[in-house]
Formats: sequence, structure tokens, C-alpha cells
Amino acid sequence: MDGAVSPTRSYASIGGVFRDENGTWLDGFSMKLVDDTVFKVEAKAILEGLNLAWDKGFRKLELECDNALLVETILAGEASPNLSTTKPELEELPPIVKDLLLVDYNGPMLP
Repeated sequence: MDGAVSPTRSYASIGGVFRDENGTWLDGFSMKLVDDTVFKVEAKAILEGLNLAWDKGFRKLELECDNALLVETILAGEASPNLSTTKPELEELPPIVKDLLLVDYNGPMLP
């Protein structure tokens, strides 16, 4: 899953692919969004990808993301002070993204 913001800051887009363990394409998505920060656009890509995965019945996933700050934020619940950012403030990660990533899909499923 990945996100991109246009250089003119007029729009953003997200997309992702789902492949099996052999690399065979299973499904994918792409969406055009209104302009936002790269951090929020990448978080939206993860959220949309996880929602689609759930809808398609994919329960065990390996998620790849090229935004180190976003990955650190998801895993730690906050940005690590040793990661640099050009923005003085860090936008809050949507709580649902972290919640979806931390679900134990090997445990009992709720109705």
C-alpha cells in the first residue's frame, strides 16, 4: 500500500495490491483523494487496504510501507524522537489504523 501527493498539492492518490505467498496478484485498489499531508495520505492507504483485505477475507497479511515515520508511529503509538521530520508537529495517526494492525487474527473471532 502506498500514497502520493501531487507536487502542485492539488490532489493525492493511494493504492495497494494483495499477492499470495508466490507473488500472484489477488486483488488491488486505487483511489484519488483530496490534498492532504503525505503522512495522512499514507495512513489512509493503510486503512483502505486493511478494510479491503478484511472485506475480501484476507486475515494474515504482511504489510509493506515506505514511510518510516508512519511505521514507527503505528508500532509505538507515537513518533520516536530519533526520527526526523520536516514538520514541527506530527499529525495524529487515525486510531482505527493502529487498532486494525494490532488485532490478533489467530485468536477467537468476534461476531
